Amino acid sequence: MKLSLYKVTNIEMDYSQLKNHIKLFLKGRLSKKDEIKLLNWIKKSPDNRKHFLDIQHSLCAEMIYRPDGSTEKSRHKLLKQIEYEATKKIFTSVFKRYLLLTASLAAAFFIGFFIAKFLDTSETKLQEQTSTLQKICTPPGARTQFQLPDNSTVWLNSGSKLEFPSHFGEVRNVLLNGEAFFEVTEDEASFIVSSVFGNVEVKGTSFNVRAYHDDLFETTLVEGKVEVTTEKGDKVILLPGYQSVYKDNQLTDFKVDTELFTSWTSGKLIFNKEYLPRMAKRLEQWYNVKIEVDNDKRLETIFYTATIEMESFSEVLNLLKVTAPVSYSWNAKSRIIKLYYEK
Repeated sequence: MKLSLYKVTNIEMDYSQLKNHIKLFLKGRLSKKDEIKLLNWIKKSPDNRKHFLDIQHSLCAEMIYRPDGSTEKSRHKLLKQIEYEATKKIFTSVFKRYLLLTASLAAAFFIGFFIAKFLDTSETKLQEQTSTLQKICTPPGARTQFQLPDNSTVWLNSGSKLEFPSHFGEVRNVLLNGEAFFEVTEDEASFIVSSVFGNVEVKGTSFNVRAYHDDLFETTLVEGKVEVTTEKGDKVILLPGYQSVYKDNQLTDFKVDTELFTSWTSGKLIFNKEYLPRMAKRLEQWYNVKIEVDNDKRLETIFYTATIEMESFSEVLNLLKVTAPVSYSWNAKSRIIKLYYEK
């Protein structure tokens, strides 16, 4: 992709400057003035928005694999060392046995049989060792999309981590900390999403799992069928359009509008009568900020219906303020936004 100059309100930037602005934006370090300019530029045209998403995706990839190729070099070096150690053990063992055995035909046959079995076992062990655990992480405020070894597609939300083997065996098991949407390819092997709260098991389906360590355990099914099992052993089978929630050691399920819980994969948040404390939790993950809701029971009764796509965080704060008796304060030292009831 060849990109030249980008007009951001009254200024122009080349590709490297734009990339640097987006990198700072994703890390939450871009100045408020430059953030407003960048967001205004993004909203000017669909092409600008596409360029932004393309650069964001490449930046996420750079954070996963170092651009200097050192990660790949290190991996190859490790595999070569494993192969060398395995080969050295094979020939050492064979040589010792050769010295101890006679040169008879039967002994020679035994040695040949032994080497063949040993090589087969060693190769199996080598494959197990080189089927390393892969880890994909998304920094706060960013999202990414990728494919698993079985060609299943994953969207990973802000501040989330997914771990999985480079080769799946009889069971396709992945470990999630955070939020992810899965489109699982159909296969005889079960697909299991594990988390600290429990497991979600499927065969082939589309579903969203939210399992941040400091939040509730939520599974939303779009297509197919899934079985949710908590760490206590409680189970529920979900059908399309249903959601399960594990909170306060209780597992419940009910019908929902799935778009409300999967819209983040297309770059927007949709709220439908969302109560302020829950909305604040989703906003702080989306914008990579820390939000505290004042301990005032009246705030728990305030809810919002809104769609947030490319709005800046300052615009969202103003939305909260003008549509309900809510105000906010900013602590520059702790970098925390505090929401409180405006009397």
